[in-house]
Order: sequence, then structure tokens, then C-alpha cells
Amino acid sequence: MEHFTSKGMEVKVISMDDYYWRVDDPHHVRNPESGFPNFDCYSAVDWESLIEDVRRWSSHEPVGVRSSKPNRCLFVEGIFVLECETLFQMFDVSIFLKLNYETMLERRLLREYDPPDPPNYFKDYVWPAYCKSLENVSSRAGRTIYVECSGLSFEDMFRRVLGCINDKLGIRD
Repeated sequence: MEHFTSKGMEVKVISMDDYYWRVDDPHHVRNPESGFPNFDCYSAVDWESLIEDVRRWSSHEPVGVRSSKPNRCLFVEGIFVLECETLFQMFDVSIFLKLNYETMLERRLLREYDPPDPPNYFKDYVWPAYCKSLENVSSRAGRTIYVECSGLSFEDMFRRVLGCINDKLGIRD
């Protein structure tokens, strides 16, 4: 984010993870055997609140700015955000990070979840949800940039994504 703030831009990150329904919320689809909520499906997210927060942030129009360069940058991240048509239409740039199974599992294991994933959750829920999301978003290929990130370090992935954003927004170092 420092890259953008150093260019005079106001930057905000909204994470889809902050909009999951609470663990005990009846909106969740649950595993019939364990009762564990499936956080890796579209219905696990409070889309209305997420969309409203993006709208509120986006509607702020800066006063006195006479530059044609963008001066605000909102990053909305999460596995399903490009599947939400309302959000997708609000984005100037959409990027889908492509990962192979091994890289995604490796990154998943670095994170801590509350509640913790039950056994086989990645294999049974996370990976299939990612594959389905990739398939669903493929119809938007003309407006979505796909960035292959398998095997990349976080720093290399960031540089690759940053390059795509810079190109799309016409930002030069």
C-alpha cells in the first residue's frame, strides 16, 4: 500500500473475510455430519454489508482535485468478490490470482482460523470452492486480469500484481 500512498493516493483495503456471517448464524450451509459451517461458499458472506461499505467508500468524491490521475484506491479482496455482479460492476480493475493446489494449501496452513478448520476441510471445501470460483469468473475474461502466482513468494506475487495495477491505472514508478 505504501507504493500507492507514496504517489499521493488514499488507499483502503476491504477484506471479504471480515464479512463472513458469524459462526452461529443461520445463513451458513453446514456439514450434515459435523455441523461445521462452510465458510467457502458464496452464501457464507454478508454481501449486502460488503457492497454497502464499498459504495460508501467509493461515493466520497474529493474536492479541489484537478488531476485526471486516480487519487483513491480501494482494494477489495476475497475468493468470491468477482462472482458478485454488483461488486464486479463497481471495479475499475479486477484481478484473479491463480494458484495450484500445493501453493494454496501451503498458504492456507500458514493462517489461523477461528474456529479452526476440521480435518480435510481444505480438500473437501476450500479447493473445490476455489476451482468453482475460477470457473465462474472465467466468463469475465475480457475484464479480469489473471495472474499466475503458483510457487511465488508473497513478495514476488505482490510485485506481479502491483505491475498489473500500475499498467491498468497508468501509474509509472
